[in-house]
Amino acid sequence: MAPPAAAGATSAAPPEEDMAGRYCIVTGCNGGIGYQVARGLMARGAHVVMACRNRGACEAAAEGLRAEGLRGTCACRSLDLTDLDSVRAFAAQQRAELARAEPGAGAGADAAGAGGGAGRGRALDVLVNNAGVMGVPRPPGSPEPHLAANHTGPYLLTRLLLPALAPGSGRVVTVASRAHFWGGLRLRGGAGAGAGAGAAPEVEDDTHNWFFQYARSKLCNVLFTAELQRRHGHAAAARAAAGTAAGEAAGGSGPGLREAAAPPAKGASPLGLGCYAVSPGFVDTGIFRHLLPSWAQWLRAPLRPLVRSPEQGARVVVWAACSSSLQGRDALFLHDCREMQASPAARDPRLAAELWRASAALTGLPEEEEGEGEGAARGVRTESTSGGGKGTR
Repeated sequence: MAPPAAAGATSAAPPEEDMAGRYCIVTGCNGGIGYQVARGLMARGAHVVMACRNRGACEAAAEGLRAEGLRGTCACRSLDLTDLDSVRAFAAQQRAELARAEPGAGAGADAAGAGGGAGRGRALDVLVNNAGVMGVPRPPGSPEPHLAANHTGPYLLTRLLLPALAPGSGRVVTVASRAHFWGGLRLRGGAGAGAGAGAAPEVEDDTHNWFFQYARSKLCNVLFTAELQRRHGHAAAARAAAGTAAGEAAGGSGPGLREAAAPPAKGASPLGLGCYAVSPGFVDTGIFRHLLPSWAQWLRAPLRPLVRSPEQGARVVVWAACSSSLQGRDALFLHDCREMQASPAARDPRLAAELWRASAALTGLPEEEEGEGEGAARGVRTESTSGGGKGTR
């Protein structure tokens, strides 16, 4: 199914919301969309933890941002989303840094990470799941790389950081794509393939076409957001506060989830988070250099008028992270700084719940939220991967 038509290289600028004192984590900040998201949040006064696999490139990017004299601060941390041990280590590190930080402080660049003073603790305000891969070949006998990097890693990271997010105001923004309209997903009954480095849920509709693999991973991004919203969104928190489970279909106004097939999840109390999947549009992040053979690079020029710059693509991400117009509101899929209806598959609550269960089993986490953030101790042991050609955007 094709997505509704949208403008090519246009995107409304997000409002200049004040993010002073806010603590944000953005994955995949070396360049492209992630770099511009970090830049946009820092321009509004936030402290941004730049979580990247290539630490050297991350440090160089951070220096460039600091040189601009932006209001906010930033710090670099190592994170490889294709290595579940790396995800667990990063999440534990961030929980420790947040516990040491002063409330409302931006952690003062690298002070918290250096093990400096014991603060009273503060919450995580925004988690942006931006890093991902596209067009990565699948080595023989290994899990599908798009699902592993684009879904499994961000799923585990979000689950482990849930206890750190600010109740009532925290936000989880996951960079998806309108490509999810072309994605399909039929999960097998098992826990998944490669329950470690490069782990991915087992799927029945396997394909060797990289575009449909990518589209499927983006569908998983929206499905994960839908289930996270059902469990911890604003409507879920309102139902819990009212002491009723009657609003199974309530997901906020506008084009969101279809009628729920299951009651709200049992377990920890809903956190009242803003959970949003966003589409940055067709963005030139240099991906054509990897997808097109050398003789076909000339195709980039005629496509340029239809393609957005990383700065334009980042606008909807920054908007989802900080716009006051979204406060207290559930909205599943955002594009061009407004809500857009996701695909029918992405709005299937049964499929969203099924993916959540399969991902929990794969990562060694409990399905329900009791002990959320402590599941790392129950997780499977993994080995690091160097993953040649697996870049994060």
